Amino acid sequence: MIFSYYGSKSKIWKKYPAPIYNIIIEPFSGAANYALRHSVGRHVILIEKNPVIVSMLKWLQNSDLDFIRNLPHPDAKAPIPDIKPQEARDFLGFMLNQGSPTPKNFVGGFKGNQNLNWNKVADDVAKIRTWEILLGDYSIAPDIEATWFIDPPYIGQKLYPYGKDLDYEVLASWCKSRKGQIIVCENDSAVWLPFRPLCTTSGQRKGSKLRNEGIWTNLDCLCSQKYLI
Repeated sequence: MIFSYYGSKSKIWKKYPAPIYNIIIEPFSGAANYALRHSVGRHVILIEKNPVIVSMLKWLQNSDLDFIRNLPHPDAKAPIPDIKPQEARDFLGFMLNQGSPTPKNFVGGFKGNQNLNWNKVADDVAKIRTWEILLGDYSIAPDIEATWFIDPPYIGQKLYPYGKDLDYEVLASWCKSRKGQIIVCENDSAVWLPFRPLCTTSGQRKGSKLRNEGIWTNLDCLCSQKYLI
């Protein structure tokens, strides 16, 4: 993963149809796990409305990978180390609080926070060097033929600081008007597009409740079988 983030698809990215275009666009970037796992040989364009995430991703693009590999493993509940620049501290604030929508000031209590493999994280960070990362609303995405992986804040979800004003009717029309391969994520009970079941999964945190993920795609390349992961 590039960084840990609430609602990321780090556990279920394999469940989605593989890209069939050489360009992947994620107009609600977040942690961009789909693009990360399919990025080899492809151009990736990310659009993200949260300036904290955009600044952090751009810092990661140019970061010293040895710096990433040598990041600390502080104890649970300890303060996040006061490292510079701010983007580095934000990165730790996300990574040491798995599944958080915002960077935290203290290490979370989840055991996985202390077992991070920084070498593996650095290897993933190395893959984003050439990505195009844009700050703004999804509507600024280039109107081009591509694989579109559209993972907006789910309807009714209030934890995202920049996802509370979405007009889902407008978003639905926009999604359907994209050129190329379109993959849209949501809960399988959402109705702003004709979503169908994808899989049943849980959040990144231990003890997270199971949830039913849904998908809408313009290409009939997915069976409707549910998986438990």
